Amino acid sequence: MNDYVILGLGTLFFIIIVLQRIKINILKREIATKEKLKKDIYKLCERVSKASTKEEAYFLILDSAIRLISKADKGSILILEDDGKFHFKALRGYAEAVYDIFLKKKICIYIDVIILKILLL
Repeated sequence: MNDYVILGLGTLFFIIIVLQRIKINILKREIATKEKLKKDIYKLCERVSKASTKEEAYFLILDSAIRLISKADKGSILILEDDGKFHFKALRGYAEAVYDIFLKKKICIYIDVIILKILLL
């Protein structure tokens, strides 16, 4: 075998090893991120189970969601009530007057379909 072939194969194996090492490091970071998320969700479940009111539970969930979703700085929780309308139950970053707003179920379904179509584009 000539020296150029041996040098080429050695270089190729070196590149493969380096790329595999990079891939392993990326996977380790992803695993660490998922483990942290799992722990955060477990802690949230513990806190929600100890909440004394629904409102307290809503705010615990909302605050955790805002903290866990990158670039989120505000949010809300809507609950479908017996009147067939969605009512705001927890707000962060919005005016208190939003609590007085309700959404009809048909509107929410329509909005969900639009959002889903946008995400699928």
